[in-house]
Amino acid sequence: MEPPDQGLSKAERIDLGLALLSRAARRGVELSQEDLAAWCDCSFQTIGAIEAKALKKLRSRLALSGLDIAELLPGCDRGATVPPRGHGAMVD
Repeated sequence: MEPPDQGLSKAERIDLGLALLSRAARRGVELSQEDLAAWCDCSFQTIGAIEAKALKKLRSRLALSGLDIAELLPGCDRGATVPPRGHGAMVD
């Protein structure tokens, strides 16, 4: 019998991992990049790169609206791209 992720691309494995995690994780539980990487079958560096890209995109869209990311996410200052290793994502 083949593992369920056999034949999936890296992007598909990450999407599948995040979908499964959204169902399995408890609210308010903080997850590290390593935790996310384990669920998504990728490295924590890949998770960091995805996070950096998402924050860059968010900053750009907020700037077009005249908003600053610090107004919405106080812990995420303008200079930071990703939280330091060991800081995690909060599951909602």
